[in-house]
Parts: sequence; C-alpha cells; structure tokens
Amino acid sequence: MLFPSRVRNLAVAFLLAIGVAQADPELRTIIDDSNDAIRYAGTWKTSPPAHASFTYGGNYALTTERSASATFNFTGVAVYFYAPRWPFNVSTQVALDGGPPVLVDLTDHSRSLLPNADPNASPSTITQVVWNMTDLNYGEHVLRVSVERDQAFSVVDAIMYTPQQSTGVYTSAISFVTATPGPETSSSKQPPALAIALGTVSSFLGLVLLLIGILAYRRYRRHQEAKRVAEWGESRQVPNNEVVSVRS
Repeated sequence: MLFPSRVRNLAVAFLLAIGVAQADPELRTIIDDSNDAIRYAGTWKTSPPAHASFTYGGNYALTTERSASATFNFTGVAVYFYAPRWPFNVSTQVALDGGPPVLVDLTDHSRSLLPNADPNASPSTITQVVWNMTDLNYGEHVLRVSVERDQAFSVVDAIMYTPQQSTGVYTSAISFVTATPGPETSSSKQPPALAIALGTVSSFLGLVLLLIGILAYRRYRRHQEAKRVAEWGESRQVPNNEVVSVRS
C-alpha cells in the first residue's frame, strides 16, 4: 500500500466527522433587523445605503428615542446579538427574559475615538457578535433591546439563536431568515462566523492532504533507493561457472 495505515485512518476519521456533523446538525437561525419577528416600539429608522457594507442584510435599525425598544421572542438554548462598531463611545442596552439590562459596548477601540457620538455617522467595523447568552434552558425566551439613558442611540442589525438542544457535534449549519429577499437582502448571505468555520475546516483538510502527500513521497523515495541498491548488488555478483583469474 502506498499510504501508511495511520495516515489513512486519520483521513477516514476526519471525513466521518464531517459526515456526522452534516447528518446531525445543530441548527442556528439568524433574523435580520427588517424581519417581522422583531417587534419595534417607538421611532426607529433604517440606516442609509452608504452604510450597507458594514451590515447584515444591507441595513440596520437605529433609534435615539429613550422610550423605544425592540423585542424578539424565540424558543431555544442560545442567542447572539449582531451589530457593527463606531469610532466613538456608544453602547446598546439588552435584557434577556426580563432580567437586569446589560450595556453592550459598540465602540471600535482599534481607532482614535471621536469626541461625540453621532447617530448619522458610518460604522467603522462590519457587523459581528457583540453579545451572546448560551447554555439557556430549552424553552421560550425574550430579548429586549433599548437605549440606555446616557447613550446617544441603540441599534439592531441581526439576531441569531439556536432553536434546539446541542447534539454534542459541532457544526456551522445555519438557517437564514430575513425579510422578503431584494437587491440588498439575501437569504443566502453568510455571517462572519460561518466564513471562519468553513475556512478552518478547509485549512485542516488541506493540511491532512499535504501530510499524506509528504509521507507518500518519502515512502516512494525509500522504495526507489532500495530498488537501486538491490540492482547494484545483483550487478556485482559473480556467476558460479565463471573463472576469475587472480594475478600474483
């Protein structure tokens, strides 16, 4: 056989793990800010088209009204809140199941900060998970987003949740639920987390194939070297019926 059994077993185990993950996925669902599943109270506005590249689905919802809120009901075991970040101090307030509000920092600390928070300013980073709560008891939950009294505004870009209990097998399978797909809202758009997961799997598979190739090449070189040594030894043997003269 060309490949050592240890390498073959590693490759087979890797492929089986992928198959199990695909057969028994932990499904996650992502809800865009424009979906009717999110109920808005008060005055909210949609971000301008110039900010689309920083968002999921082409825009985010924003409010400066202190009494405004956005509520999302879901049944599951985990929830993740997506938002971009800005080059000034700003936070959004979230509360789960009527618990105490949590202030979620939306400041882009990698840049020099502007002195004032501007609701019309463009974000400086693309949307990402800025808050999450996992290992919840399976059942109905309520996530509420609002403006903290000392903050300039609050935003909602997307909410992802896990609607079923974990199967114990990690996978990046995600179901996308948005508003009716249009030119800027696509139900096939992937969030950064999925891209990272797919990149990690592809990199690992590439390393496995590279390892197999290296070991196969080394085994081939050893085989060729042994073959050359054997041929050289045969050419040096003296036949039994050949007379060899020795000069004195």
